Amino acid sequence: SSKQQMISVLISFFFFQAEDGIRDAQESRGLGDVYKRQLLDSARNFLEVDTIKRTLDAMMYSRLNVLHWHISDDDAFRIQSKAFPGLNHPQFPFYTDNEVKSIVSYAKERGIRVIAELDQPAHTFSWKRDANIGKFVIHAPHQFQHISTGLLDPTQKEVYEIISTLLKESQELFPDKYIHLGGDEADFKIWDRNPSVKELMKRMEVKNYEQLQVLYTKIVRRILDLQNPKAVPIYWSNNATLFMKYNKGDVVQWWGDNNELPEIMDQYKEQIFIISSYDYYYLDCGLGDHQGRNSWCNPFLVWKKIYSAEIPQNLRILGAEACMWGETVDDDIIDGKIWPRASVLGETFWSHTKEQIVGKVARRLAAHTLRLKARGIRATPITTSYCIRNIKECFQKETF
Repeated sequence: SSKQQMISVLISFFFFQAEDGIRDAQESRGLGDVYKRQLLDSARNFLEVDTIKRTLDAMMYSRLNVLHWHISDDDAFRIQSKAFPGLNHPQFPFYTDNEVKSIVSYAKERGIRVIAELDQPAHTFSWKRDANIGKFVIHAPHQFQHISTGLLDPTQKEVYEIISTLLKESQELFPDKYIHLGGDEADFKIWDRNPSVKELMKRMEVKNYEQLQVLYTKIVRRILDLQNPKAVPIYWSNNATLFMKYNKGDVVQWWGDNNELPEIMDQYKEQIFIISSYDYYYLDCGLGDHQGRNSWCNPFLVWKKIYSAEIPQNLRILGAEACMWGETVDDDIIDGKIWPRASVLGETFWSHTKEQIVGKVARRLAAHTLRLKARGIRATPITTSYCIRNIKECFQKETF
């Protein structure tokens, strides 16, 4: 097709053209009309289809309306790829096309959108399992000692052909206009050990690795636009990625310190934001890491902490997202790690005004926890049975 020819030309000449405007008009959203999201990570530990559907049920009960599905990482590539079957290694379970479609359909019936994340250029060590892709993945020598052990080689035009194919496959399974393109935690030391990367930077007059990632991202962004002009990409962002440049109307998902959000929004004046500040919305904080060490983020986020988050009154905020990263959770315990804490997000982002009396929120959340349990969700109690019956005594006049 003519679109595919244009993509091929783009890749062959290692060239991108800046966009002039928004591809798809963004809606102005007040805090009563936002995306209330839940991240589910089945890349680290595989989650059964029934577990994902049970999570969707809990989301519906808790008024969360977007599932952000983290389906690929260094550990595994979890959706079926017909173009690159080696990505689906038999030792690492994956979801077939039919299973993905059933999950998307199940979510739609419950008023929930499913947005997939194709995490790249970092977090791609699992891509090495495919013979046609592996040679284009640069990795750290000590593998999982690093935050991200796989990093795509941006100097090879085949990389962009691979990305183009995977984006096409992903959009066939996930019809939502939003698609998450990752973009965080690129370990530049990995690129620094690769002579071809340094040669390309010299030839293209790219001064540093930050500029190289900007160039890579713009090429991938342009590929996406040629495939689907209505697609809207989402990118992770924190203090380590403030050098990045995005198109007007692109979505920035902020996972840095919540207090820094207003300043970051001022830096990216033409972008839309999703709030996922780790200090309020990372549900894995305090659970420990995959090597038995303390979590990089502590302490554990109790429901009162999540409720107390300051929400900027800004029409460029698309919504907020509670993130359940999956290094140390599986089918058996995930319900209790998410619920009812993520339900707090549903309340704070549905309501125009926040409740100031802790006891009133505790009463509602305790009742909601019991409803979740009655409906088959293995939610964790927020307090003792005595305090549930004696809210005023246990919480007295405490305020947020």
